[in-house]
Amino acid sequence: MRQRHIVLLCMTVFSVILSGTAVRAQSESGADLDALGVKLSEYLSAIERESAGMKCAEADFLIGSCADSAVRRFTANEVYGHYFRSGIMGDDAVAIHVFDEWFLSGKVKMNSDADFFAARIFADFNRQSLIGCRAPTLTMRDTSGVYVEVFGESGTEHGKDGTKPAKTSVLYFYDTGCSTCRADAAALRGFLPEKDYPIVFYAIYTGSDYGKWKEYAAAELDFGTENTEVVHLWDPEISSDYQLKYGVLTTPRIFVTDPSGVIVGRGLDPVSLAELLNILLTPETEKACVFGSPESEALYDGVFGVYGEGITCEAVDSVRMRISKRCLESGDTLLFRQMTGDLMYYLASKRGAAAKCACYHLIEDEIFGRREIWERSADSLAVLPYAGILHDLIGRSPAGSSLPETDIPAVMKKGKKSKEGSFDLSRQKNTVIVFHTPGCNVCKAELEAVDSLCRADRKLRFLLVDMDEVLAWKPDMAKVLFDTFDLTVMPYIISTDRKARVKERYISYEPMIFYL
Repeated sequence: MRQRHIVLLCMTVFSVILSGTAVRAQSESGADLDALGVKLSEYLSAIERESAGMKCAEADFLIGSCADSAVRRFTANEVYGHYFRSGIMGDDAVAIHVFDEWFLSGKVKMNSDADFFAARIFADFNRQSLIGCRAPTLTMRDTSGVYVEVFGESGTEHGKDGTKPAKTSVLYFYDTGCSTCRADAAALRGFLPEKDYPIVFYAIYTGSDYGKWKEYAAAELDFGTENTEVVHLWDPEISSDYQLKYGVLTTPRIFVTDPSGVIVGRGLDPVSLAELLNILLTPETEKACVFGSPESEALYDGVFGVYGEGITCEAVDSVRMRISKRCLESGDTLLFRQMTGDLMYYLASKRGAAAKCACYHLIEDEIFGRREIWERSADSLAVLPYAGILHDLIGRSPAGSSLPETDIPAVMKKGKKSKEGSFDLSRQKNTVIVFHTPGCNVCKAELEAVDSLCRADRKLRFLLVDMDEVLAWKPDMAKVLFDTFDLTVMPYIISTDRKARVKERYISYEPMIFYL
């Protein structure tokens, strides 16, 4: 649920930008494609915290949405390049998906044959060891010359008792002549003995000099741990095919598997390895809170359901303050963090003025006002950045603020009359302004409600702003609007007073749709 509504907005906005840019890029001019490249980079960066599956779906959507073949080719190469170069764990799976789906299939051509060849090698040498894959089986020799099967199906995987251990495992591929490996080994010696994780650490030598291996293993990879079991392996003939299975073309390479043998980490350095092991091996009772679960949403649906359509900001505030009072008076800061974090995520997902107002108060009073309670780093990462984003968005264009002096394409409705044209926002007195997009069902319902109101009262003035049109033809103006208003959810409806200042925000004429 984290930032999900913001990401969905990005999806909608970018699809419009892409289609608008594509229309202008028919000439294949460098300037147009450069502009498209910038927008692609901005969008892909905006969704970098999403799952690999979501990124794959978005990549397919972006590439498949391009009607022009030149734009499609440019977009596919840009998307592939972004994920190929990304340092975010799991993005390599997205790059391989894009290669398989669009380039290997022949739907789109890469920029050159050399690029295609390099991409194919990358895909072939990494597709078996991606996040979520069952770790490929390896059969190698230990320092005594005994063959050891790692991640095998026969149950003969190495373990102190000769059986398959249900432990988190680390695979560390290294070479004695690799300077980075030597630096990594020093870093590993810096934290593994201290932490002494209950793991199996497979130190896999990729060279062929037995003497150097024995000397290096003893000097560099002897951790002296009780719970961290180190198993030294090598395969000088490469009969296990570890290079292809794990993409070990250079060293060092670090992988982590869960107790069932599923890869949960790859391409790690010692610092990120330590962070991942801390997450995987921290007891459930000590882990960070998970906010915005379906269970918490159902809980707050029940709490606020008793208020019906007439719920107010004050009513939500009263619930929030009761939670705070009862939790903190009893000294239960863990419960306070959980319930307050859940409530923030819940209110952030709702559309009405009451929810937005109460969410703003919650952030100021219970999060920013009690920072000492949110001191745990894991909770801080889940709450504080998101709270900052929401605080900024909801704080835009408050009641009494003036509207920007900018002419925007829109439709003015008054009674049964409609007029298309360019309208200066700063001059819209006693007007309801509706920012909407054509593909939004909720927007459609609100616009139908606006039509009914116009027929019933000829004095009402509505200014209908199609954000798709603004984005397609006046992107600079669109930026002004996004910087001025909270357009994370469409439609966004405000009203102005007789001085053209903001009077109300987050208005809805279909309350059943915008409950809370």
